[in-house]
Amino acid sequence: HQATVLDVKISPDDKFTATSSADQTVRCWEILPIPSRKPFWIGYHESYVQALDFSSDGKRLASVGGDRICRVWNAQTGGLLLLLRSSGALNCVSFSPAGNYIAFAGLQGSMGVWRMEE
Repeated sequence: HQATVLDVKISPDDKFTATSSADQTVRCWEILPIPSRKPFWIGYHESYVQALDFSSDGKRLASVGGDRICRVWNAQTGGLLLLLRSSGALNCVSFSPAGNYIAFAGLQGSMGVWRMEE
């Protein structure tokens, strides 16, 4: 990253770590067999990226931040799966334990819950 790292999460299978940053990027790194020095994919927001969460199956990664958008990525490829817009900057995100829902919240009372499609 080229700015402050704001969040870090490890995938449920312990194979990947994801980081978010003030440099407007989400980066996914391989942990095994040896921690990688280069991310294997990079996703972009239009402002800082405050928070991340992996789905319980490790297949999806959600990211939120100052651009008022919750992005859901394919955790293995970095492909963008879903964009959810909010009325204010977002600072937290969480998948439900079963992975059926995603919740996000932030500034100015903004909050959303979205049912994930299979």
